Amino acid sequence: NDLDNGLYTVLWTIMGGDGHKGEGDFTFTLKQSKPNKHANHH
Repeated sequence: NDLDNGLYTVLWTIMGGDGHKGEGDFTFTLKQSKPNKHANHH
């Protein structure tokens, strides 16, 4: 499914082979224009 325009936050967690846990996050904004109905689709 496509994402709607807006602000998104991704939370991630990883477990290393040695048992060390890492985690973090990042945020992004999606701003897509609506497709032009006259656009040539292939």
